[in-house]
Amino acid sequence: IGDKKAYLSLADQYSDEGNYDKAVIYYNKANNYEGLIEAYLRLEDYDALEKLANDLPEGSPLLPDLGERF
Repeated sequence: IGDKKAYLSLADQYSDEGNYDKAVIYYNKANNYEGLIEAYLRLEDYDALEKLANDLPEGSPLLPDLGERF
């Protein structure tokens, strides 16, 4: 659990700096889908967003949000 917090902290820092490529790496390690969605949108990586949408569990509260933004 401690590692996930560290990864999330790094991801947020990279995201705040506009370094979304690095943020994606650490959001993945932290299993933080909200952060991944935001980073992929900023990168305009729609293929990665589509894959993420397919990987999210059915009924995930992130799916409607992703659908509206995608």
